[in-house]
Amino acid sequence: MRNNLRNRLLPETLVNAAGKPFYAGRWHRVDVEGIQSISALSRLPLIDKFDYVQGGGSFAPSGWPEDGFVNHTSGTSGEPMYRYRSSSEIQYIRDFFAALTRRASRQTPGLVLSTNLAAVAHGAAISVPYPAPVIECDMEGPDGVEKVIDLLSRPRLVRGAWQYITDLDLGAHQLILLTSTLASRRVDPSTSFKVRLARISGAYVSRPTIDRISRFWGGIEVREHFSLSEIFGGASLCGRCSWYHLDPFVVGEVVNLGSEEIVRSGAGVLVLTELYPFVQANPLIRYWTADLVEATETVCDPGSPSFRYLGRIFSRRGHVARGPAKVREEDATESVVLGEGRTGRLVPLLRPATLIDFLSSLGPVARWGIFGKSLEPIEDPLSLGRPKFTARLGTTASGYSVLHINVETKPDGQMDSEKLVRQIRTAVLSQNPELAATVTCGRCGLLVTTSAPSE
Repeated sequence: MRNNLRNRLLPETLVNAAGKPFYAGRWHRVDVEGIQSISALSRLPLIDKFDYVQGGGSFAPSGWPEDGFVNHTSGTSGEPMYRYRSSSEIQYIRDFFAALTRRASRQTPGLVLSTNLAAVAHGAAISVPYPAPVIECDMEGPDGVEKVIDLLSRPRLVRGAWQYITDLDLGAHQLILLTSTLASRRVDPSTSFKVRLARISGAYVSRPTIDRISRFWGGIEVREHFSLSEIFGGASLCGRCSWYHLDPFVVGEVVNLGSEEIVRSGAGVLVLTELYPFVQANPLIRYWTADLVEATETVCDPGSPSFRYLGRIFSRRGHVARGPAKVREEDATESVVLGEGRTGRLVPLLRPATLIDFLSSLGPVARWGIFGKSLEPIEDPLSLGRPKFTARLGTTASGYSVLHINVETKPDGQMDSEKLVRQIRTAVLSQNPELAATVTCGRCGLLVTTSAPSE
């Protein structure tokens, strides 16, 4: 059903994009009018952030009209990318979701606390109507955390009735910060508040961490949304099959790292296409997201790739990013380790999300601090911080490649380091088939070590 909408919107999407100078020069050898379904999108060339920035895909500052607004990426994967959003597409989006909201609001009681609308993240986001009353609250500093706790503690008079907040719409880091603050104060949210659902986005959070957060809040549902600041639309984690399914107004493909051919099953890079009229002024068509995912096809969303997030890469064929311009060390652990596979082709030797998931379940592993705006770490009684490890591909004097994974451990001394190393090595080889094949054929070695906490 989702593909029916995508196929209906695709022809006008391509006509709109073909009128932009950025695409006119790239599509002159392609029969754009002959592409009538998403299955034929692969006839068009891929673009990435560097094509877009260097090729004039976004307007120069002097060319931005006054009736829309501009948002931008954070710049952690290289150059910031600016997107102009026209007033007509913003109005269409609001009208579209308002119509959905009017239908859903009759069946969705409750009160929502949103920190995403109040925060001007990535140069502002497009706000859409909720199917329930919303309280907006900035949660960027210590005062914001206290405000959120106060809002959760007391009912508010809404539509003539006193209501508690039942739904949270937070950034992933914000939920971790809030949960850790409550745990350090020994506040039991299951008895102190009325929250039943938390929606999070903006960062990868391991499954063991999500489970600990849910249990601490009394078994609430934590609903994860995958998104990129440069793309309107994203994907939601399915409760039935545990794979991400894309929003119906976004077309997704997964392509091979080297050949860029379509991948139906297995690891590849997520490619997204924004659809008209949700995006009009600066559409991204077959946009290489630099997110490595595992693709599959599920009965929940047939004909469209479902996926799991595996990590971030910073290169594509001739285009190599300068790397993260400014990023905390724990965020850098999402970088995929690329190397030559047993056939000599570029492959992801390490899918970092799988290692983050595994290490998050191990008690002896040290954690990065949980930071507020002041960058001073707060207590982490539930071990929600990201596990501390490094992964580097090196070469010995004889030219032999070795992937070295070092995991930092807690200073309590209550562990068997040799057993821990064996566990990590077994998990890494079982969850990274490209690495396992490369190690088996002797093209690469795997060295796993542990170390005491760094000063």
